Amino acid sequence: MTLALRLYEQITHGADENARFGAVAEAIELLEQRLADHASLATRADVHATELRLQKEIEQVRLQTEQVRGEIEQVRGEIEQVRGEIKAVELRLQKEIAEVRGEIKAVELNLRKEIEQVRGDIKTVELRLQKEIAQVRSEIEQVRLEVKSVEVRLVQAMHWQTVWIIGAVGTVVAAIRLLDYLLP
Repeated sequence: MTLALRLYEQITHGADENARFGAVAEAIELLEQRLADHASLATRADVHATELRLQKEIEQVRLQTEQVRGEIEQVRGEIEQVRGEIKAVELRLQKEIAEVRGEIKAVELNLRKEIEQVRGDIKTVELRLQKEIAQVRSEIEQVRLEVKSVEVRLVQAMHWQTVWIIGAVGTVVAAIRLLDYLLP
């Protein structure tokens, strides 16, 4: 129901004049509120000015957006360039790694060959040393036999010397007795 109809009903059905005046005052108050709401609404000129200002700002934002897009494209180009450089460096490093691995394998093979050669040399030296040790043992055994032979000869020589000394002492004693007997 509209405000006018409601006001009409309140005035016609109002019990006394105070109720009627209250209804009129209430209707005026409602109208003032509605007018205040309409007064705060923008006029057509205000809307047009705001629209122009917003269009100007939109154009500025579009220009800034285009600049940012250009910068983004530039950065993307730089990123692609860096990616290309990274790929080139990665390929170069992979080649270098492959070369180093090859060198390591070559060095490893050389070392294995040298190790096998050294092992062979060690076995040769070990065999030679074992032969020399056996020869030295044989020589030691010969020296022992010679020492025993010399010892036996020395014992025999000492035995003969003892016999000679005893014979000489006996001769001296016999000569002294003979002299004692002859020379009273």
